[in-house]
Amino acid sequence: AVGGAVAALLLQPRGKLLVDLVALRRSAEEWWCVCEGGFGSVLAEGLRRFKIRVKAEIEERRVDALAVRGAGAPEIEHAVAGTGAVAIPARWGDVPAADVVGEADAVAQAATTLGVAIIDPIEFERAHIEVGVPRLGADTDEVLGEIGVDALVDGPLTA
Repeated sequence: AVGGAVAALLLQPRGKLLVDLVALRRSAEEWWCVCEGGFGSVLAEGLRRFKIRVKAEIEERRVDALAVRGAGAPEIEHAVAGTGAVAIPARWGDVPAADVVGEADAVAQAATTLGVAIIDPIEFERAHIEVGVPRLGADTDEVLGEIGVDALVDGPLTA
């Protein structure tokens, strides 16, 4: 359904991990595949390589992102409405979580609307480790057995 999101893995032909991502259906004709920063070109190239007899355009877009964890996450849809940014549900232990993705000004507008505190990258990484959410390239490599597929993908994020 439009607006639905699902966690997914893009694998090499032999089953090794290329990129973990969230596939977000923006419209009947448009999907956004959102991955961790620094892996967009790997994702785009991997999708192009596997695109066989499919009429689809794959374009890599640089976007800004805001990770919203805790109290602000439930209000996120309201905060991004009309900004051009999108809210993507995220897994963060038992805490409500979402990522706002879009152009820099749209993400900044959502941050202002939500009134969320911005923490430094070191603090965010510490929190990442505490909740046990693996990061591609840091906590994982191409072999999924290290952390298990369930740590990355365990079903739909939204309907």
